[in-house]
Amino acid sequence: MDQETLKRTAVRPRPAAPPPAPRAVPIRLIAGGVALLVVLALVVLVPRVGGLGNRAHATSTTAHITPLPPTATAMPPTAANAWGAAISQHALRLSDGTTFTPTDVAPNGAFLVGYAIAQVNAPYFIAAVAVPSFSVQRLFTLPADATKPVVKTDGTFVAWMGGDTPTSAGTLHQTIGYVTLATGRYVELYDTFALQYDPRFFAVAN
Repeated sequence: MDQETLKRTAVRPRPAAPPPAPRAVPIRLIAGGVALLVVLALVVLVPRVGGLGNRAHATSTTAHITPLPPTATAMPPTAANAWGAAISQHALRLSDGTTFTPTDVAPNGAFLVGYAIAQVNAPYFIAAVAVPSFSVQRLFTLPADATKPVVKTDGTFVAWMGGDTPTSAGTLHQTIGYVTLATGRYVELYDTFALQYDPRFFAVAN
């Protein structure tokens, strides 16, 4: 018997399905990502830029600051300032029998200077009186007819200038001079029978 050969059609594999096409990213997502990047950039950069601006501003401001002048240190008043005009209003009776009228105080307060007189119409003595011992040092004797002196000191020198009150009626004998305390050496600078200088306006300095 004849056998009939059947030919089968060859089985071909089905072609693989093509990969799915990538899905398009929605535009709103792209815009959101860009916005996020911009925000992050601002967060990072703005403080730095602001800091640079502040530093530049501070430098500019500092360059124009005018320093304040130093505050003067308060100094204690000198002895003469502390006593003031009252110093010549308190005459002292000294152990040598003279009446001493102080007219100035040494800067360190160690002694008073002024004039002393033993009795009315007697000559004036330029004197220094130590404090607090009140020991007397006679420095110079004025002429008998000299006017009442004003005596001042800087602690090294004692200077005097005749005032406006004569020791006797009708005389106006003004004398000006100074004594070096360390040596006792005196110098007369002016001697006249007239009042040429106002004794209220003089000072001793070096």
